[in-house]
Amino acid sequence: MAAVTITLNNVPANISAEPFTVNVTVSGATSATNYLRVDLFKDGTSNYFGETWNDTAWYGGSSGSAYKPISIVSEQDTVSDVTARVGSPSASEYPGLGSYKLRVRRYTAAGNQASGDTQTPADVNIDLSGPTPTATPSPTPTPTETTTPTPTATPTPTPTGEPTVEPTATPTVTPTAIPTVEPTVTPTVIPTITVTPAPTPEHKEYKWRRIWWRWVWWFIREFKKD
Repeated sequence: MAAVTITLNNVPANISAEPFTVNVTVSGATSATNYLRVDLFKDGTSNYFGETWNDTAWYGGSSGSAYKPISIVSEQDTVSDVTARVGSPSASEYPGLGSYKLRVRRYTAAGNQASGDTQTPADVNIDLSGPTPTATPSPTPTPTETTTPTPTATPTPTPTGEPTVEPTATPTVTPTAIPTVEPTVTPTVIPTITVTPAPTPEHKEYKWRRIWWRWVWWFIREFKKD
């Protein structure tokens, strides 16, 4: 079986309490899901410390299958970025700031630590003055709503208005029509006086002439009858 080689790239020279990322290349492993763990330690010791981000949470325990998973393809190099942080080392693991070593440990699909991997640890400088406790996020305080009292409005005095004098309605005098009395005209009966002219007395001569002519006309009429 060919040896598995682990190559570290882009390792930060200085490490603080903040998380950091290391580029890892795994060569020569058989196809399977493997797990990668970042170790920090003082040179010449086996006091390893540090926590690895497994894509869900930070982990630094003894279960190999709880670390960063990667998919290995046989006869191909598998490259992956692994994020880690110092975590909460003990005094024996981290005696103080200075030079340390960084390595990546590989676990098989069964969660067992792989043996025989070839790897050259990287040199790093950890800038911590002492063990960095794991920061427990403090709950964000809920801001207390301060109620600003609403100022009481000063009532505006209502001006006393002059009394409104309602005008007295002047009664409308409707003139009463005075009936026109038509005078009754009593016709004055003027008696008609018929003047009968007095007969003009006939002249005696004229009377005899008239009688004479009557006799003449009588004879003529009788004569015509015969």
